[in-house]
Amino acid sequence: MIVNTTSKDLKLGNGAVSASLLKAGGNILQQECDQNHPNGIQHGEIAVTSGGNLSCQFICHGSLPGWDQKGVALRVCLGNLFVLIIDIYIF
Repeated sequence: MIVNTTSKDLKLGNGAVSASLLKAGGNILQQECDQNHPNGIQHGEIAVTSGGNLSCQFICHGSLPGWDQKGVALRVCLGNLFVLIIDIYIF
């Protein structure tokens, strides 16, 4: 499993890590995001794709909000992402 943070619109070509995963994993990753999440995701949610051409079963693409003065929203979303990812990994 690979965990990737990305924008809410799931455009994997944006951002260095997402773009690298897209390049290595192939366009199937973007196609799966577009097909399964045509409206993107909200902060604290994840979109799961196959690993494409990568040597992993799947990739969890999560969206996080920007930093605010106290980081409260970020901490809540990050906690939600951890729970979702652990649930996917275990089950």
